[in-house]
Amino acid sequence: MRYKDLIPESTRDTAFKDIPDLQQYVGKKEIKGSVKCSWRKITSLEGAPEKIVKGDFDCRGNQLTSLKYAPNTVEGDFIADMNPLTSFEHAPEIVDGMIDVDGTNIKSVAGIHHHIKSAKQIQLPDGITEGLLHLFFIKNLEMIVLLGNKEVVRIVNSFLKGEEDQRKYLLPCQQALIKEGFLEYATIPP
Repeated sequence: MRYKDLIPESTRDTAFKDIPDLQQYVGKKEIKGSVKCSWRKITSLEGAPEKIVKGDFDCRGNQLTSLKYAPNTVEGDFIADMNPLTSFEHAPEIVDGMIDVDGTNIKSVAGIHHHIKSAKQIQLPDGITEGLLHLFFIKNLEMIVLLGNKEVVRIVNSFLKGEEDQRKYLLPCQQALIKEGFLEYATIPP
C-alpha cells in the first residue's frame, strides 16, 4: 500500500493534470476554445495549457491557493473566483476579457500590474482598498467590479478608458477620490 492511499481523498492535493477528463489539455501549449475545470477540488493548475485561444479558462470553486501554472494568455475570460487565493502572483499576463477573483482572499491590488499586463475588466473581492490606483498600469482596462463601495467604483471606472496607456488618468482619479473623501483608496503603495 502506498502512503498516498492512506490519505483521505478529501485531503489529497489534486492537480489539474490528475483529473481524468482534463487529460486532453495536459501538456498542450495552446488550446482552442474554453477550458472548464471548475468545482473539482483542484489544488494546483499544474498541467494546464499555456494559452487559451478564443475561449475562457474557468477554474472557479476549487481549492487553489496559487495561480502557478495558470495559462499566460487567455483570449476570453479568466474565472478564478471562489478559491482561497491571496495574490495575483502567476495570474495570466494577458486576458482579452474579464478576470474574476471575487470570493477569494485577495486583500490588495498593490503591484497587480507586475502580474497582469492587459485585461478589459477585473472583478475584485469585497474589502479591497489598497492599491486601486495600480489598476491604471494595466493596459486596456475598461472597468472594475467591486461590490463594496459603489461610489469608489463609479469614480475609478469614470477614469478607466480601455487605452493602451492609462497612466495619465491616475492623478485625476486620485484627486477625485480625495475630493470625495476616499483617502484610503487614493494612496499609491510602493
